[in-house]
Amino acid sequence: MRSAKDRQSSYEYHEAASREAASRAAWAAFAEGASSSTRPTSSPTKSEQAIKHLNKEYSNVLDQSDMVSAMEVMENNVKAAIFLCMEEGDTRDAWLVNQIRRVNMMG
Repeated sequence: MRSAKDRQSSYEYHEAASREAASRAAWAAFAEGASSSTRPTSSPTKSEQAIKHLNKEYSNVLDQSDMVSAMEVMENNVKAAIFLCMEEGDTRDAWLVNQIRRVNMMG
């Protein structure tokens, strides 16, 4: 038969373990809520947007080598942003050809 002291000790142990488990669960719920509700949604970078646009609009116009060079141009977020804000047409096409030439001269 267990003594009153042993029963009290066992009760205190289980009570402490229960509080610790509840505390861990609360922290886990808090962390999950904070990470999912306060984390900004990831939107594509200008480079990603420009490369998608290149694939859509220029894959039938540029050869493989020039497409790769154009993608290298779009690695630069500033150049990608410029490309995206330009109107479709001769000026944008001339700008892109100029950028491709620069990449080809460097590399």
